[in-house]
Amino acid sequence: MGIKADRGGKSSNNWYQRDLPVNIATHDKKLEFWLELDSKGGGVTDIRIEVEKASYEDLLSAMLQCDFDKTVRSFATACQKWRRANAPKSR
Repeated sequence: MGIKADRGGKSSNNWYQRDLPVNIATHDKKLEFWLELDSKGGGVTDIRIEVEKASYEDLLSAMLQCDFDKTVRSFATACQKWRRANAPKSR
């Protein structure tokens, strides 16, 4: 997965390059990002970020600003894959 998270303290000027893997999931038609962080006390903290449907346009706009051509191609490819996977089965 090409999404990673780094960790930094609120009062620190440093980001710790941990390259924590971030997983993308869908649950009840909601887009979610999941990751785990080492806790200060030695355990593990699970983080779940839910992207509300009202924010999809903002998310896509941010992606377009980063790389318009790659975003458009990726969106088109994802649409084609989804359509093939969800096409009605012909008899």
